[in-house]
Amino acid sequence: MRSWAEFESEQKSKPERSGSAEPPSPGQANRRGPAPSGDRVSPEGERSPAELAAAFLQQNLDFGLESFHGILAWDVFDFLEAELLGPLAARLYKVLAPGGVLLAAFHDSMEIEPMSFRVRDHETLDLVPARHRQPIRRALQNREILALFSEFRSSRTYVGRDHLREALFLK
Repeated sequence: MRSWAEFESEQKSKPERSGSAEPPSPGQANRRGPAPSGDRVSPEGERSPAELAAAFLQQNLDFGLESFHGILAWDVFDFLEAELLGPLAARLYKVLAPGGVLLAAFHDSMEIEPMSFRVRDHETLDLVPARHRQPIRRALQNREILALFSEFRSSRTYVGRDHLREALFLK
């Protein structure tokens, strides 16, 4: 899976998108139509941040509707660009089967060292320093988390002493 930064950079460096691969005829030179994928294109020829986010998720999370019964999203949302938060939550909702569960974890502070999870056995998770050392982009507040996952019918949140909040969402 490519990173968002790579995808966004590639999209911004692409020449203006038009409906065909051929150069426009003189009568069409100033006409802008929808991109081949159906995305709207701004007058400057660029897609909006929301459209870029949707294209990125379609390319990198291309799973069938309701194809998962459980999703683990441990600290994923702490490291994403703001444009991806809502679209990712919506995409996860779509690929989760009815009655399915999403378990997510969120750091409660940007001041702490990023941590990762390791599954030790069927009953134990270890919390270890993250290898990637990517900085936490945001510490979402509880109301922001609940707003992101508002499509889910039920939720439970747990606050740990390790500066992590766990949230369980049921579709």
